[in-house]
Amino acid sequence: MAVKYGLLIDFDRCQGCNACEVACKQEKYLLLGIRLKQVLTLGPEKVGGRLIMEYLPVMCFHCENPPCAAACPSEAIIQNANGVVLVVEKKCHDTDKDSCKKACITACPFPVPPQYDPENDIVHICNMCMQRVSVGEQPSCVKHCITQCLIFGPREELAMIVQERGNRTITVGGVLPNVVCRPSVKYLPAKKPYNMSM
Repeated sequence: MAVKYGLLIDFDRCQGCNACEVACKQEKYLLLGIRLKQVLTLGPEKVGGRLIMEYLPVMCFHCENPPCAAACPSEAIIQNANGVVLVVEKKCHDTDKDSCKKACITACPFPVPPQYDPENDIVHICNMCMQRVSVGEQPSCVKHCITQCLIFGPREELAMIVQERGNRTITVGGVLPNVVCRPSVKYLPAKKPYNMSM
């Protein structure tokens, strides 16, 4: 039975350096406007009399029940044996975008839907760097994360880390989409309240 992969993001560790975004773009040779990985800035927020900023890395959530795949009329979005959502580029390219209306993009309820590439007339989705994972390497974003806030591995191993941290995760994108779609990307919550001592 194939290993099901996932990604765990430690909210406390991200410092907003955007190294994951850069690594992703370089790995996949993406056009300037296409961002399969994005680091959102949250704040500033006043906590304990001080202003703080937080950062939230987001990407394709590789749902167990991916709405983008269900919405694609040409079945150009599939899920492989490892649970990774992928675009079959030839099928996507050969699909008339006026007729399909890029349904995969609007179907995604999460912050980073499939990204349209007008130059190649296809959509791109994070593929968890399966080309790297298949030869025993980490996804490029994980490898280049300077704070090690991105943890990649089998879902069972990630579930053990979540359990060690009190079985709590952050819901990104709303409760209903998370229940229906069952994302493979999970977030460990920040340890609040912050220690504001000097």
